[in-house]
Amino acid sequence: MTSPRGQDYSEDAELARLRELGESTLGLSFDAIEQSGGAQNVIAIRSSDTLFSKRLDSLTYFVQDNRFGVDGDLGVFEGPDDELLRNCRAVLTSLGVPEAEIGYEGIVREQTQVASFDPESGRSELEEPAPGNRYARVGRYVDGHPVWQSGCVLGLTGDGRIGRLQLHWPELPGLAVEEMHALAYRVEQDWRAPGVEGAEPESVEAGITHSTAVGFVLDIYPAVRVVYAPTTNLGRKPVRYLNRYGEDVPVPRAHAWDLDKIVPNLNRADPPPDAA
Repeated sequence: MTSPRGQDYSEDAELARLRELGESTLGLSFDAIEQSGGAQNVIAIRSSDTLFSKRLDSLTYFVQDNRFGVDGDLGVFEGPDDELLRNCRAVLTSLGVPEAEIGYEGIVREQTQVASFDPESGRSELEEPAPGNRYARVGRYVDGHPVWQSGCVLGLTGDGRIGRLQLHWPELPGLAVEEMHALAYRVEQDWRAPGVEGAEPESVEAGITHSTAVGFVLDIYPAVRVVYAPTTNLGRKPVRYLNRYGEDVPVPRAHAWDLDKIVPNLNRADPPPDAA
């Protein structure tokens, strides 16, 4: 049954659209669908090699291909950083991220190190560090201001397919964006960061903070982020998220779920219909 808007909102249709998006837009391959369906605030499709899932309450997608990685069957992308970043930008655009909001772009490189333990001598030996997986990482800016928990992390396989993806780009309420601009105005005027014992403000910036990608809830708060530099020692830099009155905003809730635990509880065992 279709809605008055002419779209089929059944779970079968929703899963078919998800599969179509994965195959046609992201180039994913689902050989034999093992599980599909919804649980909590996520729907997902899983084949023998690939898990593709999305949150129901935000522009948030996950891809996990168990063949990706330096020790995986499909390896990791060996091309230049610029090409990896271009691929990441193309993925963002294809999933509906406004190009104007794509901000910081960078490369994250992992390192691996193997340790061996000799039970007779009781000694451990570390091998030399080896290159690990490489990811493109993109941050989000709205009207020139950061949205700190939004972003994308993308890893490609050796042949350029998506091996890992986490995209979290929630829709922001208009009033939250308006308050962000009001905070930015105050920061430019005479707004003063509250004091922190043993530290002084190092950077002050208006933006938006929200819940992380993996979770049951989605809290969104405009805030001024103040990073404090310690003045008495070299300890960790305090960071506070404050409202226009210099009071701490609530910490966005996470209540994180674990995809590996959710997927076995998906409410369907049969594969979704092929998308038209």
